[in-house]
Amino acid sequence: MQCCAAKHGESGRCLRAKQAKRKWGSVWVGDFSPYFVVHAFNTLNFISLKALFLDFLSLKKFQRLKDFQRQDSVDFISFLQAKNNSNLTIRKKARAFKACFEYALKLDLLDKNPFFMPKLSPNEKELENAEIKPFDLAQMQRLIKESKGELKSYLKIAFFTGLRTGELLGLTRDDLNLGENKAYVKRTLLNDGKSTNSPKNRSSYRTIDLLPLVARELKTIARQNDEGFLFKSPVCRLRKDFKALQERLKIQPLRRLYDTRHSFASVMLSKGEEPMWISRVMLGHSSLNQTFSTYAKYLPKSVKERATFLNGMEF
Repeated sequence: MQCCAAKHGESGRCLRAKQAKRKWGSVWVGDFSPYFVVHAFNTLNFISLKALFLDFLSLKKFQRLKDFQRQDSVDFISFLQAKNNSNLTIRKKARAFKACFEYALKLDLLDKNPFFMPKLSPNEKELENAEIKPFDLAQMQRLIKESKGELKSYLKIAFFTGLRTGELLGLTRDDLNLGENKAYVKRTLLNDGKSTNSPKNRSSYRTIDLLPLVARELKTIARQNDEGFLFKSPVCRLRKDFKALQERLKIQPLRRLYDTRHSFASVMLSKGEEPMWISRVMLGHSSLNQTFSTYAKYLPKSVKERATFLNGMEF
């Protein structure tokens, strides 16, 4: 009986502690409402924003406002990225959260605003919609030959699969079927190098074919990695090394790591590979229209005479 009472008392204390945590955060963010409206954050729904902020504060288990440190700003951005927010939405929500701290500053609850806005890398959607600057086949070959370490492996695979950056870095050994030269795209790795998200859309869940040179490279990497992601280098390191490689080889204009995907599509289409295979199997596009609208100028322009079987026939 005493044990049950003790257990009940302990759970009661835990509940009260949790409610206390929620209370101070709720009061602080809730009182911010008038300040929120005055500072023109009305493009966002304050109720949903409040719930978002409180979820993050609860996740971090903060007891006081002063517990929030500079690094927590980065964690907040990762928290939003994991929810698949666009960079525009992330900036708006971060601006509102920063204003909450400004409000606490005005109330003398803090000595300085601990929130800062980290630099955001372009997300997958922004990269897809950006201007396409693919490498040609000779440049692809040169980049692979002149690269080293994980960047070399990354380029071999990326240039000849068309995988998005996050999709490739999110691959594990269990995603490979090297007996049938297949790989299963199930997730995308976020920029923090730890969190994963579901692929971009339903068509992005796919089984891709591994060309022989890709299968050989993945087989080598898989032997060295029993668990976890196949690539250990963070995306920021690969981007930095890729930029340095292009500068060393005097390749202009400088391209992004994501342009390996565009290079795959443009080279394969220009060499006459089957558009349906490129679009649906490899790129994970929802339709051929999406592929054609993006890469139309790379389709081969044949000069041969069409429908020659009709020659000499009368109708």
